[in-house]
Amino acid sequence: MINSRVLRLSAWVALVLVAVLPARPSFAQAGNSPLPAARLEPFAYGVAAGDLTSDSAVLWTRTPGAASVTTELAASETFENLTALPAVPTTAATDFTVKIMATGLQPGTQYYYRFKAGDAVSPAGTFKTPYAANQDAAVTFAFSGDADWRWKPYPLLNSLMQEKLDFFLFLGDLIYETTDLAGKTSVEDLEGYRWKYRENREPRAGEPANGPNPMLALYGKYGQYSIFDNHETGLSRADKNAPSYNEGGAKAGETFVNQTEGFKARLQAYREYQPVREATVSGTGDARADGTGKFYRSVSWGANVQLIMVDDRSYRDRRIAKSDDPATLRCDRTMLGAAQMQWLQGELLAAKQRSVTWKVIVVSSPMQQLGKASQVGADLDSGKSWPGGYLCERNKLLAFIDTSGQSTLDGGYPGTGEARGGSQDTRRVEW
Repeated sequence: MINSRVLRLSAWVALVLVAVLPARPSFAQAGNSPLPAARLEPFAYGVAAGDLTSDSAVLWTRTPGAASVTTELAASETFENLTALPAVPTTAATDFTVKIMATGLQPGTQYYYRFKAGDAVSPAGTFKTPYAANQDAAVTFAFSGDADWRWKPYPLLNSLMQEKLDFFLFLGDLIYETTDLAGKTSVEDLEGYRWKYRENREPRAGEPANGPNPMLALYGKYGQYSIFDNHETGLSRADKNAPSYNEGGAKAGETFVNQTEGFKARLQAYREYQPVREATVSGTGDARADGTGKFYRSVSWGANVQLIMVDDRSYRDRRIAKSDDPATLRCDRTMLGAAQMQWLQGELLAAKQRSVTWKVIVVSSPMQQLGKASQVGADLDSGKSWPGGYLCERNKLLAFIDTSGQSTLDGGYPGTGEARGGSQDTRRVEW
């Protein structure tokens, strides 16, 4: 018998096939090579809203230089009875990006917002706040990931934006750090990563400034949540002695990778260019966690859906090259870290106590077992996936889900990124 609170589950998958790419100049960040300049039109990089709760949202924009920015917020598209939020300065310290926290909002409400700086007015954006935790309501969202700049202008997004969604979920790899078609060079520092986030909201190289740009439009069309993956924390191709920034919980000398300047710079660019909340982990007693940015969070979308977003990059142990290595089976190896795993289990139990039907766990790395080389002739699991390098922890999590009465057949839904095969995979889900 279908639970009356689960109205409908549907999904569609659309693939953007990668055609022959036109030649474009490669850009290798080396030495004093200049980065492409940021666009100078007012609000050229659009607007965004994210990390939505039933009574708040983070609103984002960027100005071409130092400015005083005022945010206008209303419950109508015509901005009648608008609320003007206090002016906030943009500075070079955050690459002239700004995030404003809108609070005191109403649950399950569509809002519209825009920014003003001097005489300039931004395009209007819109978002919907989550339903109250006791409200029985259908929830519709879409998710995608792997926004490789070589696949621009991401035409699939034109179809996605015809959908009526409550929110959009960006499943990691919001950027690709590479700077040439062969993937042999990449950005290496804060300025380079900032450029990468700008690049994905600009038209494809060679297109006019007002050319096709559905990624820019997507950011303004829906409120969003995002997680980061390996490309936001890209490896250094110039410094062979640099640690792997993909594995924040691995040791780097006497400290952890997540405490190195390279890792911090990569996440600073992510924080500056995404509408995510600023929060810090504290009080856990875990040296690899305390003092780091807190990017794992949980949000109720009404009585039926709990959205639980996990950070599986900041605390993971060193990657093991091959999944056949016996070390991958060790139970002291972790992808989430002890503090985050305890938090995740607590969120699942709290949702169960509220009788939430769908607990949507969002991770960027695959959880399914595809096979080791000794099993299927090729290392399909690979050392970076949960089963390929952190199998014991994965099994403990799945066992917890089963033993606490939250099996995936009863409403647990683990969503992962990693679209592959020269395509972009986007799904629409409705509950």
